[in-house]
This record gives sequence, C-alpha cells and structure tokens, in this order.
Amino acid sequence: MDDILHFVKSNRRMFLRIGRKLWRALKRRKFQTAAGAGMGAGMGAGMAQGGWGQGGGYAQGGYAQGGGYAQGPVYGAGPDTGTVGGPAPNTEAILGTNNIHAFDDNNVNAQNPQYMELRSRARSEGDKMSKCFDQSKSAYSHGDHARAKQLSEEGNYHKQQMEQLNAQAVEWIYAANNADSPPGTIDVHGLYVKEALAKVDQVVAQAQAQGVPELRIIVGKGIHSRDHESKIRPAVEDLLRKYNIAAHVDPKNRGVLVVNLFGPRGGGSADFTRDMAHSATGDEHECIVM
Repeated sequence: MDDILHFVKSNRRMFLRIGRKLWRALKRRKFQTAAGAGMGAGMGAGMAQGGWGQGGGYAQGGYAQGGGYAQGPVYGAGPDTGTVGGPAPNTEAILGTNNIHAFDDNNVNAQNPQYMELRSRARSEGDKMSKCFDQSKSAYSHGDHARAKQLSEEGNYHKQQMEQLNAQAVEWIYAANNADSPPGTIDVHGLYVKEALAKVDQVVAQAQAQGVPELRIIVGKGIHSRDHESKIRPAVEDLLRKYNIAAHVDPKNRGVLVVNLFGPRGGGSADFTRDMAHSATGDEHECIVM
C-alpha cells in the first residue's frame, strides 16, 4: 500500500493531466448533447419545447418559478481554438483590418459605434423580453393560458434576438481588446460579468488541458465601474481558492490577475461558470468589467 501511495504522489501531475483531458472530452460531449436537446426545463417548472407547463413558469430562458429569469446560454465562450490566450481567432476578419494598433485603447473600443449599436439593440430586445414574460405571468395568473403562451413565445423570440446581438458584441469587443494580447493572456474589458466568466471558464480549462503553467487575466481596475471596483476579480479569486488554484494580483498592475495553474496549490476543476456567476453580484447585463 505504501508503494502505491508513493507512486501516486510521485506521479500526481501526470494523473492530473490525464484527468483533465478526460474531463475536457466529457465536457465537449455534454455540450454537443445539450446543444441538440435545447435548454431543458427551468427550476422544475415552466414551458418545455414551446409548451405551457403546470407550474406557471418558463424554461426557455423565461420566467422561472419563484421569481427571476432562468439562466440562458453563456455568451462568448466559443470553441477551443488550440491556442491559450492571445488574439481571438479570425481577428482581422472580425475587425475588418490587420492594424492591431488601431485598437490599443480599450476605452476607445468601448465607444466604437458598431459595438455600442449592438449593445443598444440587445438592451432593447431584453426590455421587450422582460415585458412579454411579465405580461405572460400576469395572463396566466388570471386564467388566460392561451394569451400567456403567446406572450411567452414572443418573449422567447426577443430573448433569442438579445442573445444573438450580445454574442456579436462579445465577438467584436473581445477581438478588439485582445488584438495585441500575447499568448497566455486574455483581456475581458468591455464584457458583461456573465460573458467574462464564460471566457475565463473556457481559457482556464483549455490551459489546464494543455499543461500551461500560468495564465494572465486582465480584469480591469474598476475605474469605470459605479463603485470603482472590478466586478470580476473577487469572484474569480474566490473560485480559484475553492478549486485550489493559486492566483495573485500582479504587483505592477492591480488590474491583472495571475493564475498559477500548476503551483503549490495547483489542480482542481476548471468548470467555473456557474459558481462564478453565483459569486458575482449585480446585474450581469449592466455591470461591465472595466
């Protein structure tokens, strides 16, 4: 038994790498299955595949039983491109230029007319979505189930439009802010909290699978946030501690979080998104990481 324990301890990192590769393969398989099956039911009640449930709630991103909206798909995670950090895939095509220095200033990028228009249209669709879901809930409570179903379907349409517009905004701002990022670094400026968490989830898992020892996450200093504090950094730090992954704030730049994936407390799962979203406070469609 002692020999077995000694062998396991001596080859700990090898076992961790094998486990992470298996985890990544399982995660991809689950994602493909989920993509074909749809979003499923929200909190045990609501509408499934367009049908009205008995609980008075909605599953497809609509109103969940007990109040609030069921969580929809994560924005901006994207596929595993094989490169950890650095410029986004197809950056030149997304931005329409190969002049990466045109996007050196994140504040200028955040004021880009194309980006602002996408966010504005997404907010408009989100307002319409909320109105439809609220009216649907009211109609259902008054016994008008047919009208409730119609309004719920309209709400789901606006939700889909909102998600598509936000996804386009994420693609543009992430490409712009990472146009000159070196490998091993990601910049999540300009993303909503939920979107930033999706990017961190993707890249940390990818880095672990490839055995990358260190990752730099530019979370911002919170200069442009309402309380002048970064919204994403404390949530990421808490999650990294929970999963025993060492991290520290760059002493030369408090807007950068340095993640040591294989340090003294290395290892652990990179399935962060759900727990990060729970840790982050505020409206995910309002709090921007700056």
